Amino acid sequence: MSQPNSTIVLLDRERGQHLKFEDRCSIRIYKKLGYSLREIAKAVDCSPTTVMNELKRGTGARNGSRGRFPEYSAKRGQQSYENNRSRCHRDHVINEAPYFIEWMVQQVKERKWSLDACVGYARLNNLFPDEQIPCTKTLYNELWRGNLQLTPFDVPEALSRKPKHTKPRENKRLMGNSIDARPELVSQRVEWTLGNRYRSRSPQRAGICGSHSRRKSNGLLHRPQDSRKECGCCDDSTGSAP
Repeated sequence: MSQPNSTIVLLDRERGQHLKFEDRCSIRIYKKLGYSLREIAKAVDCSPTTVMNELKRGTGARNGSRGRFPEYSAKRGQQSYENNRSRCHRDHVINEAPYFIEWMVQQVKERKWSLDACVGYARLNNLFPDEQIPCTKTLYNELWRGNLQLTPFDVPEALSRKPKHTKPRENKRLMGNSIDARPELVSQRVEWTLGNRYRSRSPQRAGICGSHSRRKSNGLLHRPQDSRKECGCCDDSTGSAP
């Protein structure tokens, strides 16, 4: 071991995750060494199609018909990934409904309406298309995040509302004690009890023959005949008490 005072643990990359800058640097090195797409994919632990697409994104265009072909660059691939990633998410709700947001801010400041009243009035009178009217919960979330041209002091009763503290609902129908309340002896599974009830013409001789034995390691149990032989209280031929 070259470093006795420290240990370096390299975490394996999970399949399905996006490539990181370190992975792109590894692809660049393997590409220079002459590895094929499948060999690079096996080393980086990803799909060969992912490697092929990454090589296309990170390789620049050739200028003219002369000169050498451009090579793959990890920085170019990372920059292309970040540009594509910035355009993949949905646009913000405020940007999708600018006219409704402007009208709502005006109603709250002039008429002292609440956000619920603005949404309900706009939907009732069809002032805006339905896809441009956010729900009330979204508007309140944007209000507390500071993305609206309003403050909590402008909205009536926004500061006086108390958050609801919810607790887990208890079952109304109780089907007995929980399995967590069982004794620890049950979890050990060391002993078992075999009860064999037999009939007799005489009521004095009627009873229950019980034998205690340890459980076998292979999971097999004794037969009732063997249990009567071990306890010695039953007859072997008739199976009844002597």
